[in-house]
Order: sequence, then C-alpha cells, then structure tokens
Amino acid sequence: MRWKIIGADRATGEDRVVTVEASDERAALLSAKEFNLLVAEVQQEVIPPQPVMRSVEKLDYTSQDLHKIAAASAQIPRSPKYEEIPRCASDLKSLSLFFSALGWICLVLACLSITMGIYLMNQPRNTVGDALVSWYLLGCGLYFFTAMVILFTIRAFMRMTAAAGLALRDLAVNSFKR
Repeated sequence: MRWKIIGADRATGEDRVVTVEASDERAALLSAKEFNLLVAEVQQEVIPPQPVMRSVEKLDYTSQDLHKIAAASAQIPRSPKYEEIPRCASDLKSLSLFFSALGWICLVLACLSITMGIYLMNQPRNTVGDALVSWYLLGCGLYFFTAMVILFTIRAFMRMTAAAGLALRDLAVNSFKR
C-alpha cells in the first residue's frame, strides 16, 4: 500500500511530503525515520480506478468561459507557504546567544565586583574614600547581577518566541485542509 507522510525535515525545518510503500501505517512511520522527518500526518494514498472513455467530444469554449474556469480554479484554496518563519526563528535563536553571552559576562563582572567589594571592606581603611570604593564595588556587583538576570530573561523570551513561531507555522500548515 502507498502512504503519504507529511512532516518537516529535522535538520532544516522545511515542510516535506514523502510517499512510501509499506504494509501498514506503523511500517510507514518507521520508514519516515529513514527520511529524517518529524511526522505530522500519515495518509493512506488511495488510487481511484481510471474511467474508461468511450467517446471524446470536442469542447468549444469561449473566452468568457475560460475566464470563468480560471476564476473558479483561482478560488481553490492552497496550502500557504511560510518560508520566512524558520529563517526568522533561526535569527532569533542566534540573537539570543548574543544576549546569553552578555549575561555570562555580567555574571563574571558581578562576581568580581562583589568579591573585590567584600575584600576591600575587610581591609583597614585610612580614609572615607576607601570605604566608598568598597561600597561602590558592591553596588556595581548588584547592578551587574541585575543586568545578567534581565539579559537571561530576554534570551529566554527570544527562544520561546522562535519556538512559538515554528509551532504556529506547523499548526497552520497541518490544519489547512484542501
């Protein structure tokens, strides 16, 4: 039996439709692994018997008839294409790596500032300026820590937005019925 497997490529995320010969639906799903597909739907392909034509009539169409036929065929819904969504999702994931790197840098700077502030607080102070420097370093450490939390939150939202975009694209493509 023939089975049509509808899904997306695991590596690129592009929509793919593959037709395989298999004994049942489970065997068709197993063969989808060979094509590296994330399976969305499996359909049994039914090949209708071809009617035998007994006579052929000559059809005369006027240009007005052809315009009606063209208008009717233009109204047939087709599955929409969403080529930009995987590219934009990939760009969002790349940008989230930049925010992640900034977050790690802020974490390192926060640890260094807090460590230096605590170290300077434990040293004997000769002037008020020495005490202010240690408090300044502790404040900078807290600011860097806050920046790190904000950057990691931005990174998480970017990755969630990218995943949501891909999920909505898959939902729209898979729920579209011809």
